Amino acid sequence: MWTKLGLGIIFYIMKNRIANLVALLLLLPVTGHCGLNLASSWYAYRYRNGDSLAYTALYYSFSRELLSFEDEDSLWVSNLALSVELFDSTGRMIDTLFKPLKTSVQKGEMVTRSYTVFDYIEPILYPGRYSARLLLTDLSSGNSDTSVALITVPDFSGDTLSLSDITLLSDIAEPTGGRFTRYNRDLLPNPSCLYGVRLPIMYFYCEIYNLSLDGDSTYTVRYTILDKEGKPVKTLPEEIYRKSSDTGVILRGINIVALPAGDYTLAISVKDNAHERRITGEKRFTIEERYAGIPSDTTLEIMMSQVYYLLSEDEKRVLATLPKNKQLEYISSVWERLDPDPETEENELRDEIIRRWRYAIDNFSTAEKGRLIPNGWRSDRGRVIIKYGFPDEVERHYFEPGEYPWEKWTYYSIQGGAEFIFADLSNVGKMELLSSTAPGEVTNPYWRDLIRKSAVTGHRNIIIREE
Repeated sequence: MWTKLGLGIIFYIMKNRIANLVALLLLLPVTGHCGLNLASSWYAYRYRNGDSLAYTALYYSFSRELLSFEDEDSLWVSNLALSVELFDSTGRMIDTLFKPLKTSVQKGEMVTRSYTVFDYIEPILYPGRYSARLLLTDLSSGNSDTSVALITVPDFSGDTLSLSDITLLSDIAEPTGGRFTRYNRDLLPNPSCLYGVRLPIMYFYCEIYNLSLDGDSTYTVRYTILDKEGKPVKTLPEEIYRKSSDTGVILRGINIVALPAGDYTLAISVKDNAHERRITGEKRFTIEERYAGIPSDTTLEIMMSQVYYLLSEDEKRVLATLPKNKQLEYISSVWERLDPDPETEENELRDEIIRRWRYAIDNFSTAEKGRLIPNGWRSDRGRVIIKYGFPDEVERHYFEPGEYPWEKWTYYSIQGGAEFIFADLSNVGKMELLSSTAPGEVTNPYWRDLIRKSAVTGHRNIIIREE
């Protein structure tokens, strides 16, 4: 039901209902080592065109492995209670919300695995500054945790060029039709705003309001990442988009795993090319220490991934059957056998393969559930880099009308020359190999048909959905 309160605050309150969060599990960075690792973040968007009210989403997340579970039929079930207190800019409490929660796990699944559960509530607010205090309690153990979220709600009722808040995401997935489906994608939040090895791609979305429909029919977007001193550390090329209405939606992903650990700010600048109007929005985020909190036994997985594409199928089968202590010995023996100059202390081939592996990790990794090691080495581009080395030529076609972003890599040293065609058919930065002329690689003479769009709605690693 919708409940309207005296100060114009509207909360979507699920009274006497239990929100089952069993399906909303992601491997996200945790935010601490006590309580329930409760994290929260708050975002504002325009409610209705010309209305001073703003729709907001208060996202929150917590760690499943810190919960207590009880036996309930074929499930392990944890019952929780969430209470939210809403305050205005003077610190006066103006509303409260109580919400019972339940998360469940099938018996046989590890309930202690490092998953993060997330959900959201939807206050509709007038312009102003607000804070929310969240208290989450595990009803079985009594364990609890708190989080405070702050928000400044702008006035979207005018006709000036404006942006919604920049919502940070953990992933952009195929639509399921659930609570997180928007713009024909599942937009999975990241309330902790933490990224790194576990989340190497910083996904985000925001909405653009009051684009002019007179004159020039395009607008330009620039993305910049700033360090804590406000200095640019990564700037992407400007991108130009066509308008189909006065509203635009930006969905995008930026690979940030190569950046050092620390605090950063994402800045999105939009220029309406009709009247040279500009607007910039910013959102802070943090990059964790590389491999922080990752168990030491994953070193074996890293070593196996570095040598994987140099092994024959028989060697892979042998390696898989060995105990862990023997697998390390086997990998070392493979590097010794492949050493181009055993008389020296260095293994030039191993060093070069690891260099390629690190490049794939830093440049091609995407968010993936259940994985602690970045998956860039398993991507199509990562595999080709590790196996064949760096291409002699790279053609990037990110802005071709009516086409998905695609790349052509050329190697002159592979049997007189070979080409690899990669395309981002999902339009969120995940390139896949469509065709190659190299021996033993997939070949598709109709790859150009695959990269054509039925309708042009955006370019490069971005999805544009106009309202």
